[in-house]
Amino acid sequence: MILVLGLSFFLIMLIGAPIMTALGLSAAVALQAGERSLLIVVQMAFQSLDSFSLMAVPFFILAGHLMQSGGVARRLVQLANAFVGWIRGGLGAVAVLTSMLFATVSGSSSATTAAIGSVLIPEMEKKGYPRSFAASVAASSGELGAIIPPSIPMIVYALTANVSVGALFIAGILPGVLITLSLILTVYVIARIKGFDPVAVAGSDAKLEWCKSIGYRTGINHRTAGDLTEAIARACPSGVDVFMDNTAGPLHDAALLNLNTFGRIVVVGTVALADRFDQPDIGPRFLRRILVARARIEGFLLDDFAAQFAEARSQLARWYREGLLEAREDVAEGIEAAPHAFIRMLKGENFGKQLVKV
Repeated sequence: MILVLGLSFFLIMLIGAPIMTALGLSAAVALQAGERSLLIVVQMAFQSLDSFSLMAVPFFILAGHLMQSGGVARRLVQLANAFVGWIRGGLGAVAVLTSMLFATVSGSSSATTAAIGSVLIPEMEKKGYPRSFAASVAASSGELGAIIPPSIPMIVYALTANVSVGALFIAGILPGVLITLSLILTVYVIARIKGFDPVAVAGSDAKLEWCKSIGYRTGINHRTAGDLTEAIARACPSGVDVFMDNTAGPLHDAALLNLNTFGRIVVVGTVALADRFDQPDIGPRFLRRILVARARIEGFLLDDFAAQFAEARSQLARWYREGLLEAREDVAEGIEAAPHAFIRMLKGENFGKQLVKV
């Protein structure tokens, strides 16, 4: 009978039948070969389903779907963001914590991954996280649904092994919390290495709000911040890993004083020195800080990367089509507006790339 059961199971699997179908049909074939009544199948199926604990499984699945469609998942994201959204890699940490909270209701890894991933993976991509990293965080944290009680796999195991469901639930709490904390720590370390969660520096609150809407975690208004060194320290409590310098002057020095060990400063412009031709740079210089931090300061000119222009253009175009890049333009009408537009740009009064339409 066991031989018939095994052979029939593998034959049914070979023809492409689902595992569930193969298990049921092979059992029926084995019973028939052993000259036993097929009524036993019906009786055993009824006895297996006649379980109070097992009835919890579809209700947990229903609860997960209701949370996903009813907007509860987004509210959990907001709650988690209030707790851990401020740290480096905050959105990844939010995905982990939200998955833990969602798992306490859904009891299912697949439901947790689908609900939280559908909300947070697009948001993480908008904020500059690689798609592979966002998907990995959602998938790994979704497995908390199988560990944090109430867990559907725990219920099934308890019924199969004849052990206490409550005892399994209690045993899953501490491992679930520890796994959550370890995943958040992993996200933090990777985010710090990769330089996720950029901080914007702009000259008006309106510009900062727009920067936050396209993915910046926070920002600094350099016109109203007062002490720039202290402002950067508050916005980047873990220090600065990479600073894209388009201004030079005091802002450059403030970033340098907050630079992490082996940090980098990429100089792409010196607009703060635009009216100081043939004059010394403004602001103090901190060569000792460069030495201690083993920092790297390098200028960036487009011509140095002409060989990668076609590749970059193709990549940027794809990101733009996918909605991962957003841009604003400030258009002045007429060639006669060019001098005024240029002065506005130097003063930081333009909102977006300054253009002149002729």
